[in-house]
Amino acid sequence: MIDFGPLKEGKLTLGELGASLSKQDLWDATDEMIGDLLGLLTDAVDADIVFVPSDPKANDPGASEEEKDMAWTFGHLICHVTSSNEEAALTALAMASGILPNERLRYETPWRDLQTLEQARQRLEESRRMCLSMLDAWPDQPHLEISKVLYEAWGPLNAHGRYFLGLKHLNDHVAQFHEVMRQAKAARS
Repeated sequence: MIDFGPLKEGKLTLGELGASLSKQDLWDATDEMIGDLLGLLTDAVDADIVFVPSDPKANDPGASEEEKDMAWTFGHLICHVTSSNEEAALTALAMASGILPNERLRYETPWRDLQTLEQARQRLEESRRMCLSMLDAWPDQPHLEISKVLYEAWGPLNAHGRYFLGLKHLNDHVAQFHEVMRQAKAARS
């Protein structure tokens, strides 16, 4: 597992930590982090995927007016983090191949379409397969000199850093995944 401590403590920028990781580190972290989310589904039922939790801090400035303060279901979280991981993986693949995309390469599965435990597992497994396949598609000599600054505080992100951004984003939501599942299971006890 990736140690996010130096990033949280401000000892390394996102770009520095990302660049320090090997392709194998990224592969292993992807496999492990998606595996951990699948582990949360071990005793879950369909109702847990669509359960609307209590989340007084809910705030999505990018959402529509009626959804910006809406608490996210487990299914919504899955759609969100898998989309971000896939965007990071695809952008990193392009960068590793010598191409710096000018647009975001992102598609997010509509969260309202994810209604069942089987769909949740399928989406997670599909995303893991896609992300790992994109890592495997990197050239033997990736173009790590290509970088982009998305935010000054993050520093420049090369292909490793851009891929890592997706994993960091997933990690930022881990506690939320646990809390939503805790509330869902408590509601049916």
